[in-house]
Amino acid sequence: MKNFWRVIIYLVWAVILLPMHLFAQLQNGMVRNPDQVSVSAYDGISTTNPDVGALKNVYIINTAHRSRVRQTGKITKVQFYMHSKPPSIRSFHLVIWRKNGANFNRVAQQNILSLLKASQVNTIVLPVAMPAQEGDYIGFSYTSLGLLPGFFLTKINISDGGYFSIVEPAATNYNWTAQLPLHGYIPFRVYMQAPHIIHTGDSYPSGFPAHNSFINNDIANAITTTFPYKVQASLDWIGQNMGGNAHTTADIAARFTEDVIKLKPKFVVIDGGGNDIAQGKSRQEFIGHWTSMLNACAANNIVPVVMLIPPFTSSTNVQAQTIDEWNNALKNLLVNYPASIKVDVREAIGQYRPGGDAGNLWDIKSQYNLDGVHLNEQGYTVVADLIVAAIKAKSGASENIIIDQNKQLPENAPGAVSVISLPKPYPNPVTDILTIHLNDSFNSAYQVMDLNGRLIKEQKLTGNVSNINMSGLASSIYLVKVISGKGVTIYKVIMR
Repeated sequence: MKNFWRVIIYLVWAVILLPMHLFAQLQNGMVRNPDQVSVSAYDGISTTNPDVGALKNVYIINTAHRSRVRQTGKITKVQFYMHSKPPSIRSFHLVIWRKNGANFNRVAQQNILSLLKASQVNTIVLPVAMPAQEGDYIGFSYTSLGLLPGFFLTKINISDGGYFSIVEPAATNYNWTAQLPLHGYIPFRVYMQAPHIIHTGDSYPSGFPAHNSFINNDIANAITTTFPYKVQASLDWIGQNMGGNAHTTADIAARFTEDVIKLKPKFVVIDGGGNDIAQGKSRQEFIGHWTSMLNACAANNIVPVVMLIPPFTSSTNVQAQTIDEWNNALKNLLVNYPASIKVDVREAIGQYRPGGDAGNLWDIKSQYNLDGVHLNEQGYTVVADLIVAAIKAKSGASENIIIDQNKQLPENAPGAVSVISLPKPYPNPVTDILTIHLNDSFNSAYQVMDLNGRLIKEQKLTGNVSNINMSGLASSIYLVKVISGKGVTIYKVIMR
């Protein structure tokens, strides 16, 4: 009986309270959790024997990919290990650096010497919050009266981990890569307020190959090309990209507590399964890992945005059939999680493979295909648009109603205006002319908007059948708002 009432309470939250809550927050700005969470030093804090810090004055930058800042905002707290605190030290600055072409600019620094304690992991609330953005580099400097008696800081040994200088660097256009190699990095874990959204999964959210998220070792820097960046920019949200290259659902589930739950987001976009199929994992394993992650979301009031496995041109026919089968199994699983948001990108980016099953979408469309597995930036933009539209549709935000391509919201939905029962606009996706039907053409009009609600074009309608010329629009997802004397309907339309 106790479990029965837990299920009832969860269903009420997921089906009634959550959509109303999201609607209000998306209209007025999503309120983030107040918790301070880690945004750097993915490898954690090292407390092994010290091996840095004997020189008189030292200036250091960490450049290891996994050491970089993963979120934009204000740094409120820093955590690192200090083996000892030599009495001759006169300053100890935490420093934030930002790439400027091939060189670096100093964004902020703060002297925290008076707050340091020896022989422990220091957790310091900064007297003044420090600005940083995704991709920034963490460094530090200290000055002293003379050579120190021994090492007092510990580094993680890794090639291309960082650089150091014994001469104070210029604040702008400083060439750190021309300085002495550190052969490792000093793990400084910095904290910010919890993000709105986390993106976890495999190389898709990571942004490979143009970009690798800052939980990966390999350096590739093109943050703005990734769909997590585009989703956050569109929603005006703060997020962290936790995509792991080549990760299976077992890998994603294993780090889900650290990479999602402990970061306290409101939403998490989860992508995974393609590497399971490529590595010969079973559907039972796949569904088991997804169940684990969805249960964790439900237990922590995090809305899961579930990406079905996308098409892969490089897949065999058998693998492509497996993708379809596993996606059907995942959709069936999601029935048990009414708070979840499903995103299926196959219709938008997939195309028919000759010789395959009837109506298949096994291959990536040529305009989006990069290497048979991954997408180019245009393709990732389409993915981002689909995710944003799905989140907004869940909440009923953006002009009261968004009508899904496959269903309409009930007339008495929260925040709804009256819904007209009309044939869906066609074709959808569209390349030039979109045809719409009206029951009542009196005083009717249409508006075409982007996903941010910006008006692109509008015109009055005459007759019960009208054509909208979409040919001048860029490939993306648009909202087509049809207004008549009997009500308003908004459709999601994909422009190829």
